[in-house]
Amino acid sequence: MVLIFSFVWSAGANLYDSVKDNSRIKFSHTIKNKILKFYSSFPYEGEIYDYFIDFDKKEFHNWSELVTEYKYDP
Repeated sequence: MVLIFSFVWSAGANLYDSVKDNSRIKFSHTIKNKILKFYSSFPYEGEIYDYFIDFDKKEFHNWSELVTEYKYDP
């Protein structure tokens, strides 16, 4: 799990993502398919960047579980 997370954020975070060049999305789809071949518990929904490791449960969870929704108060 840690190796997968480390690879995603070391190799994948260096990619440039823009409207013309969607290299992060291409990387995410390619790597996710490779990860799922040997680690079937990796979440299928979303991109590979959407997940963190919950070390207590030894599972991947979506970042939205940690980060609360920001509501602007004018």
